[in-house]
Amino acid sequence: MDYKYKFSVVIPVYNVAEYLAETLDSVIGQTIGFKENIQIILVNDGSTDNSEEICLAYVEKYPENILYLKQENKGVSAARNYGIEKIEGKYVNFLDSDDILVENTIELLSNLSLQSFPDVIMGDFDLIGDNQYIPRLNTSVAIFDKQKEIFNAFISYSLYEMAWNKLVKKSFFLKYDLWFREGIIHEDSLWSFNLFYYCNNLRVCFQRTYLYRVRENSIMTDPKNIIKSFNSYCEIFFLKINFIKEKRLFYEFPLLVKYMVDAKFLLEKIVIEQNLDKETYT
Repeated sequence: MDYKYKFSVVIPVYNVAEYLAETLDSVIGQTIGFKENIQIILVNDGSTDNSEEICLAYVEKYPENILYLKQENKGVSAARNYGIEKIEGKYVNFLDSDDILVENTIELLSNLSLQSFPDVIMGDFDLIGDNQYIPRLNTSVAIFDKQKEIFNAFISYSLYEMAWNKLVKKSFFLKYDLWFREGIIHEDSLWSFNLFYYCNNLRVCFQRTYLYRVRENSIMTDPKNIIKSFNSYCEIFFLKINFIKEKRLFYEFPLLVKYMVDAKFLLEKIVIEQNLDKETYT
């Protein structure tokens, strides 16, 4: 298959005018050579601020490399899926529209793909903003070439579940239908569960290649969003359970028992901390 670009960067955009230019500049300024190697796909997910104006200004400046798409507000999963349909790169990278790529991110990650063309390549990251717990990269293994080892590393929390800061081979993505589930939040948890189950070869870069901006999370401050957040966690939990049962994975991956027990404890913790109706949510 021929590819117009080596890498496509999909960026969902929703009311991020304050940060968007910095995010885009971090992609355009990559050391690997933006115009020759990188496609940016901007998906405006129904922004109500001036994010669209910023997007269009960059499209006007780089019409060959930046594609602008627009949809009504459907959430980040739908925006990513829409963007993936239009990628023309061999690998796709997901970038949140308020985060930043380190200037040599694509070069560092792509250097690990030149010989074996692995399914997934991922790097480490740093935080911008408030100090809070974010699951980190927690492995000393740089090369994984066995599916079982990769999935065990994920369910033992050695590989973080966020979708960003990973190069995912387009052909691998499409082969296993690794689309994001729409209509939920915390979608990265389910997506990465499937990604690392099907992944047969993974490369890890231990350098920091991504700057994740921690902002005040409105999801847990609005009562309606608290319920939506919890319901999404529940849906993801049962989707994972069904997947595990369908493929009889508890026999092959004993670590899944602890992984799913931890997920159940998280649900119970939310019920208690948010004072939800125990009869309804247990």
